Amino acid sequence: MKNRALAATAAAALIGSLTLTACGQGVSNSSASNGNGNAAQITNCGKARTYPANPERIVALNPGQGDLIARLGAAERVTAIAQTNGAPIPTSLTANGHKPTVLSDSAPPTKEQLLGTQPQLVLSPTTYEFTAEKGYATEDQLRQAGAEVYIAAAGCLDRRGKADVADLLTDIDALGKILGKDKEAQDLHNKAQGILTAATERAKDQTKPKVAQLFIEGDTISAIGGGVEHSMVAAAGGDNVFNPDDPAFAKFFAAEISRETLVDKNPEVIVFSSTGKDHEKRTREWLAKNFANVEAVKNDRIVALPASELLPGTWGNLEAVTSMNEAFYPAK
Repeated sequence: MKNRALAATAAAALIGSLTLTACGQGVSNSSASNGNGNAAQITNCGKARTYPANPERIVALNPGQGDLIARLGAAERVTAIAQTNGAPIPTSLTANGHKPTVLSDSAPPTKEQLLGTQPQLVLSPTTYEFTAEKGYATEDQLRQAGAEVYIAAAGCLDRRGKADVADLLTDIDALGKILGKDKEAQDLHNKAQGILTAATERAKDQTKPKVAQLFIEGDTISAIGGGVEHSMVAAAGGDNVFNPDDPAFAKFFAAEISRETLVDKNPEVIVFSSTGKDHEKRTREWLAKNFANVEAVKNDRIVALPASELLPGTWGNLEAVTSMNEAFYPAK
């Protein structure tokens, strides 16, 4: 896992690898909805792309992006998902008896697996999933096979260190145009904005808790100092103790830190990403054993978030904001 990019698995894996493939800017829309059969022209990660009108064969390289398609009213178009990490297929995709094919568990599908699905549209949290050296299909190979790629706005490399949870709204709008689901996208956009606004209101006039966002594996501590994950803490009303201006995060949004650094920061709340119940249990026990005098541990203000909720381009980003917001301000 630690040799895997964060966007493809979760904060855990990204922290262990700085080789995430670059992509350009986020997303901008330059065409009307394709609801009448018109192709959607959208700039995604700095590339001008033309998406097929109303694509019927969609592959989501992250289950959360498949869930987002379902929330836009097009679950039946998702023919395959990947990188489930042992989790069941999202119920939003299976509610009406639909059952997309699962291509892979803990890594992106191979080139042969992905091309074999004959996709028209491939959704990905980052460009890592298209790394030829890893045996994955490249964007050009997919395009030659008749498919176009959409990468989550927060997963673009030039956005990765400064991404905002509100980038999900950009994804919703863009996918609405691609799918010919403008009305559904507007409704979902408004719902997402409402969740963020509710978190802001809950935190209003409250003293912000000092928060450290971590990933812990064994005795190694990695801290989040930027990116969409960092933005989620801010949106939830927390005051991050690690920030993009810190030298440790000058080149990447995550960095390994020492135990002394965490003790010195003495956060009031610790948020950590969990890859499962066993990992969560081990992490809580490890924190209790090694940081009993840190305020967050002493007062049992530790928040575990499923790693899947931290991936760019997923509704889970909003669920993470809500979970943290309620933990930061439990009495309100």
